[in-house]
Amino acid sequence: MGRQISQRIEVLLKKASVDPVFRTAFLERRGEVAEEIGLPLEPAEAAMLRAVRREQLEAIIARTSVPEEHRRAFLGQAAAAMLAALGIVSGRPGAAGEPEPGPAVPAPPMFGGVRPDAPVPMAPGGIRPGMPDKPKTVEQRVISVTAKQLKVNELLITTNKKSLAELSLVDDLGATRSGLVQLRKGLEKEFSVKIPGDKFKKLDTMGKTIDYVKKAVQKQKSVDQPKQDSSANAADQPPPPAPVAPYPMAGGVRPN
Repeated sequence: MGRQISQRIEVLLKKASVDPVFRTAFLERRGEVAEEIGLPLEPAEAAMLRAVRREQLEAIIARTSVPEEHRRAFLGQAAAAMLAALGIVSGRPGAAGEPEPGPAVPAPPMFGGVRPDAPVPMAPGGIRPGMPDKPKTVEQRVISVTAKQLKVNELLITTNKKSLAELSLVDDLGATRSGLVQLRKGLEKEFSVKIPGDKFKKLDTMGKTIDYVKKAVQKQKSVDQPKQDSSANAADQPPPPAPVAPYPMAGGVRPN
């Protein structure tokens, strides 16, 4: 999915969906309430929550579901139990409901200042330093452009209960007429394609919009490909040989 929400934010959303008291506090104080259940947020996670408008956050909570067998865990106050309900094992010793850490284990010997079992340090987002970022798919790019032009958070799209095929640009994402105009321009600029107005009017869901852009991009590639092949073939052709001057003749016979 486009930009995935973190495990901590997922815990907060699920708890807010089943616990009315926590939901009220969460809407008012956002990341601060995470501290109260022993699950402090990273600065980037707290900033993401602050950027979501209240009505959008309420809509996301309303669409968040919790299996019946996990409701009891999210109604409690132990962060470890909530993480366990998501299939996550917390690595923070001393959090509420977690066992105390065991005896320290001696570290393995180091060679040249580097432990043999030390992991390669990773940059934010899970990318190793020096490695190129994984290119976004057409679907991810369409979601990013839509969120930007309709002025909504990507969470409202990527964590919605509805599938992308059912997610309405107007009814679910609140698109206005001017917002749709900006969305059309944004998609044309992002993908270097032309979207006729009569075609765009029929793209009333995220699914239809993504499918249309995918086909338009593929069509554009097929149009550009022959031009590229033609240029490549012309470049591969060897230049014609230079004309060779005739040998001088003496008495009608070549000297050699």
